[in-house]
Amino acid sequence: MPLYPVSGVVTLDDKPLANAGVMFLPRGNTRGNACVALTGADGKYSLKPERGGGHGAPEGEFVVTISKMKDPPAGAGSGPAAAETNLDETLSPKYWDSAQTILSANVPKGGATVDFPLKSKP
Repeated sequence: MPLYPVSGVVTLDDKPLANAGVMFLPRGNTRGNACVALTGADGKYSLKPERGGGHGAPEGEFVVTISKMKDPPAGAGSGPAAAETNLDETLSPKYWDSAQTILSANVPKGGATVDFPLKSKP
């Protein structure tokens, strides 16, 4: 199944959202696995399949989730106690919960640029 380049920018209140997880989940007749990316400091992402290698996403419709965890506190150690404090989601469930998300995307043949301008209060 061919993959097409998919990239874009994720912003939160018009500012780049760094270190956010982006996931495209196939829906409807779209075949293939989920495609994932992590945003850079500039909010830019570039998708790759969750499994199987390569870059991009198959043609089709996708439900999109975007997740951003709180940064660990300064001086936080590692281990189970530190991990518990790092599991705090900063975005609305309307962005990160696949059952509630209001985000979607369509990937045409040839690929696409898909930007996500998120708001603190969607």
